[in-house]
Amino acid sequence: STPLRCVPALVQRRGLAMPHGSSVWASWRLLLLLSCVGLAGVVAESKDGGHILDELLGAAPAPPPAPLAPADAAPAPATPSPPPDGFPTAPPIAKAADNPACATDITGFIFKTTRVARYLTYSTTDCAQPGMTSVGCGDDVMLVLRYGGEAASHMAAATYDCASLDNSCAQVIAAAVGHLSWAIEAIVVMETACFDELFCMVKVFDFMASAIHAAKDIDTAIYQCKPAADGTSGPSAPEIG
Repeated sequence: STPLRCVPALVQRRGLAMPHGSSVWASWRLLLLLSCVGLAGVVAESKDGGHILDELLGAAPAPPPAPLAPADAAPAPATPSPPPDGFPTAPPIAKAADNPACATDITGFIFKTTRVARYLTYSTTDCAQPGMTSVGCGDDVMLVLRYGGEAASHMAAATYDCASLDNSCAQVIAAAVGHLSWAIEAIVVMETACFDELFCMVKVFDFMASAIHAAKDIDTAIYQCKPAADGTSGPSAPEIG
């Protein structure tokens, strides 16, 4: 066996004699035999580097305990669990009214409404027979549509700033109607305005600006007017409890 074979090698390496039959040799042989048996056991046992380091340095220190809360501290709020399927969820928290924005929206709505009344009054003359002027009549009609769309946009904004009712979809659609009507009004006026180079350039830039605004409003409406996840569409007022 391995322990017995290593005895002569160890004795010869240390320069010891092997007096057969003596009691001293018997004691040495017994000690060397026990040493070889222990060495063989260590060789047979497989240990990785982590185990050896644990034995040399000790196990990793335990994490420090969490600090204790003071005795008078309020308990931490419990995390609410989501409601089971089929149960209604809690209503959303209502947004506080933005009074300055609300006043601005209402003032803008009143101003644009008076502009609608103004051009409706003009149309009773420009669009009436006899003496109707096609350019004047078309300009009045387009301006009525323009300011009507802008008034509706102000009112949709007021429902959110004053009452927390999200009408962003209606707001951008009404704004698109107003800007598109403004672009058409610029084309109508070009029929007579382009005899004056400066005034014609003004109406051309009006058309470009209003058309770009209308395109932006339509692009925004595509995003704002998507139906909700449950398939419903349109705004809903949050409950105030």
